Amino acid sequence: MLPTTRLGGGYSNGPSDHALLGCFTRRRIIIALASVTQCHASHHVPRGHTPGTPAKTVAGENATLPPLYTGYHRDLMRLPQHHWERTTPAPHERFFFVAGHAAGTGWGNGMEEFVMNGYMAYKAGRSFVFGNYTWNSDGPLYSEYHGHLIPSLIPYSAITRGYLTGDPLPAGDHAPLAVSRHYYEQLCPDPVIISREEVHDHLVHPLNAKEVTDAWVAKLNSVDDPCVQSAKNSGQLYDYMVLGDPDAMHDIWPEFSTSPIITHWRWSPLIELAYDMNRELFQPSDTTVEPFYAANTALTNKARYPQIHGLLALHVRRGDFVEHCDNLRNWASTFLGFNSMHDMLDRFEPRPPGEPDLNAVYMPRCWPTVEQIVKKVHQVRQTPAGKGLKRVHIMSNGRPEYLAELKQALWKEGGWEAVVTSREMLLNWEQKHVSMAVDMLIGQRAQVFIGNGFSTLTSNVVMMRKANGFSAGSSRLW
Repeated sequence: MLPTTRLGGGYSNGPSDHALLGCFTRRRIIIALASVTQCHASHHVPRGHTPGTPAKTVAGENATLPPLYTGYHRDLMRLPQHHWERTTPAPHERFFFVAGHAAGTGWGNGMEEFVMNGYMAYKAGRSFVFGNYTWNSDGPLYSEYHGHLIPSLIPYSAITRGYLTGDPLPAGDHAPLAVSRHYYEQLCPDPVIISREEVHDHLVHPLNAKEVTDAWVAKLNSVDDPCVQSAKNSGQLYDYMVLGDPDAMHDIWPEFSTSPIITHWRWSPLIELAYDMNRELFQPSDTTVEPFYAANTALTNKARYPQIHGLLALHVRRGDFVEHCDNLRNWASTFLGFNSMHDMLDRFEPRPPGEPDLNAVYMPRCWPTVEQIVKKVHQVRQTPAGKGLKRVHIMSNGRPEYLAELKQALWKEGGWEAVVTSREMLLNWEQKHVSMAVDMLIGQRAQVFIGNGFSTLTSNVVMMRKANGFSAGSSRLW
């Protein structure tokens, strides 16, 4: 039996399935579906849901509402490890929920924390309790960001699959499966709550991810109660200070990178469908490649997402990132943790000896000009890792006129068969609001990737490339 109260992340005031559908009815939604979505909607469905959910337009208004991913929320409630007839945990059930998880941040930040929290629960032998990728958990169904409406909550299963969203573990791994927050809260109305300070105040190296993880695992193993969560008001367990420290990930990398959180990471069918729909932008049209929907779901991360020979992916942050670059300069910040691994070729010194102009230090690495981008691309093409590059995919939120200028400059460099940008991808209604993950999949697979060392999106791409055994010379930074 499915729950009838809340659906979504299990937030106490989150919208129920009936509320979501009722909201649509009250607003008299008119369904409009582009023919391209109709052509691809049935290729591969996650737990009964069709990725190509139609766009919905408010009657009488010149506006299109973002998707609420209702089918994905509903499908998560149907995970086989959810036994809704229970009101208390079974003897074998033990849970850990990070209540103080990130909210109101970009997907790069959310993903870094998400994988680390999942790894901690997995290592402690407890079911990882997942909620939603959250922009606003306490407000309306939609939030406003830079003048545009966005979904307040997006189920992680619309972006990723695997252990972190409740899928089975690899054969022979008998760790408990992840469960939804809604299921956890039904069974655990009065959990043991552990504050962040209770663990972190005793750390010798509080920015070392391995020390943080081991301390929490030891704390969780000392608690007999099956229901445990971190205190919401004490914040993230892996905050920006940990994830941003250049030395934070070195010690934990060998065990973390070989855990099923990474070895069996999968992008969601919605993301893979977007890739399949646009694959001729990244691969020659004469390339015979099996589409993702037909691939074996048991494939590892490495086997499912091999390198694409000839593809160069560039992550070029624009928009409000220029303000972030100013702050990074003022804070004398370093590259993020995964971007600072020992084998990365492009190192960064926040305050080079004798360099008084920090703008000259930071801006080329954080906000490179068109000329600086082209120069870096030229240099990388001369390296062994850059031999044979034929196509460029520019991962960017830049304005069309800026991207046109960058494309023209790259074309002048010569030797390209194609130069395309994120804005040229054909995406359906639901994919548009998770398009950053489509870019990450492309960046993960490129023969060479050049990214922004201060960006968490770049950091996640580098993490996946490194875990899948791509050479250090193939993952570069401005």
